[in-house]
Formats: sequence, C-alpha cells, structure tokens
Amino acid sequence: LLISLLWFISGLVAWIFLEYLLHRFVFHLKTRNLWLRKLVYSVHGTHHANPQDKNKFYVPLIPSLCITLILFVISGLVLEQA
Repeated sequence: LLISLLWFISGLVAWIFLEYLLHRFVFHLKTRNLWLRKLVYSVHGTHHANPQDKNKFYVPLIPSLCITLILFVISGLVLEQA
C-alpha cells in the first residue's frame, strides 16, 4: 500500500510539472514558422481566444491522445525498470 501511494504521489507531482512545462513552452510557443503557429493555435490558442467557452477543450482530442500514448509508453518503461 505504501509503495502504491508513493507511486501515485510521484505520478501526480510529475504530471503537474509536465503540464506546466507543456503549457509554458509548447502551448505558448513563439515561432516565425506559420505552420507551427497555426498548429499551436489550433491545439491550445482557441482556448485563450475564448476562455469562457465551456464547449472548447483546452487541447483537442487527437493531440490529447498522442500525448497520452507517449506518457503511457514512458511510464511503462519507467515502471518496467522499477
């Protein structure tokens, strides 16, 4: 039980840190590349354009699933080593 609780707390702290990093450095990416600017806007900028709209997700489904898959693979590799 203690090990599970420690893993849970570690995961929670890691997620909070990762979410901050993603939001700060990826979702607010400053670039001159027009394609990248459009991509970042479509993923997260629409939320800032109309933050009170409850029908908009912070991140659309497809990018969310990609991020989830990456995190799932990384966590599996980490847990495999534990």
